Amino acid sequence: MSERISSLYKHMSETDQHIPNFEEEFAILRKKKVELHEETKRKFLGDGLDSSSVDELQQIGGQLEKSLSIIRSRKLRVAIGISKMI
Repeated sequence: MSERISSLYKHMSETDQHIPNFEEEFAILRKKKVELHEETKRKFLGDGLDSSSVDELQQIGGQLEKSLSIIRSRKLRVAIGISKMI
């Protein structure tokens, strides 16, 4: 029984040693995700496109066209709603 308890304590202490590593990895991944999001945002705003490939530019253009379509559709629905109120 004593050996079992010792084994469990040893396992727990080994596991506790890995927790800071997981926290550090999580922080690194979170930072990379934020950086990627910021880079994507800059590209949508037209900044930093010099290093983009033709495929990336086509993808960005397609995403922007889709976004514009959604915006125009919403704008039309709002305008129709306002005209019905008048």
